[in-house]
Amino acid sequence: MIGLGATAQKKKSQTSGNRQYQVYAVGFYNQENLFDTCHDAGKDDYEYLPAKGWNGMKYTNKLKNMSRALADMGTDVLPNVGCAFIGLSEVENANVLKDLTAQPPLKARNMQFCHIEGPDKRGIDCALLYNPALFTVKNTRLVPYVQELAKDSAYKTRGSSPYVVSWRARMWRLSYATGQVRFSGPFYRESGRARLRL
Repeated sequence: MIGLGATAQKKKSQTSGNRQYQVYAVGFYNQENLFDTCHDAGKDDYEYLPAKGWNGMKYTNKLKNMSRALADMGTDVLPNVGCAFIGLSEVENANVLKDLTAQPPLKARNMQFCHIEGPDKRGIDCALLYNPALFTVKNTRLVPYVQELAKDSAYKTRGSSPYVVSWRARMWRLSYATGQVRFSGPFYRESGRARLRL
């Protein structure tokens, strides 16, 4: 899991009655195994190599399609601006993120990325795309997953810290409730530890 502490800059205002407030679009997109065609030493990425049918043409098409979809996110809220940041899961490494942000739709918005190489054996990582005109990243760090959830009822959300999490396919589901994250899966059902306060 990657934890990113961040601050948002004041850029666009909306008016509702007598109150003025800031509007930012944020998003999340599972890249569904965005792998390049090169083997990463120590990673079990053999399924996404030319020997298994994954080639440069497929990779280029995936980059093109993903960049268009990511650039369109949030444009219903902020036309021609899009999302301030987008959490990504299932990316292989920083090289695929460089290739992704070099695509014309994302390059036009000067989208940048944060990435930390995770411990996944297949090489699946999480990342954060962000628009530096709307969002400033203060720091990044790897937050290891610990099954024991601390009970801290006094904790209140301070600042903005988006967390990008990729759970194993079909094993965990993450759903949001006001002010908390609810986990479902066999461990949480049996232990009764189904909520994490944010």
